[in-house]
Amino acid sequence: MKDSKPASPTTAPAYRITTVRDFLQVPSDRMAVCLQEFAVWLQADKSMRALFDGIPMKMPKAFVWVDDGQHHFEATVVAGPERIPVISGTIKGFENERR
Repeated sequence: MKDSKPASPTTAPAYRITTVRDFLQVPSDRMAVCLQEFAVWLQADKSMRALFDGIPMKMPKAFVWVDDGQHHFEATVVAGPERIPVISGTIKGFENERR
């Protein structure tokens, strides 16, 4: 399901992915990039679960993909009253991407 208003010159579209069907909202010409970033998000989620094994925490229930061309991701874990930024970075390999 689309998570933002239509893009303006300063606002990139964002897509909230909670089911496989939600990927159909992503434009066809942007799907490969979205799926690559989703794969990184899945790996980050898996790594956080392993890192915090045994600690009760709230994990994200959705992948929100922002089609801004930045290929940046952040992951934050909520453990009790604490919000812990765990992973932040830029995904490499998009140097030749066409927008």
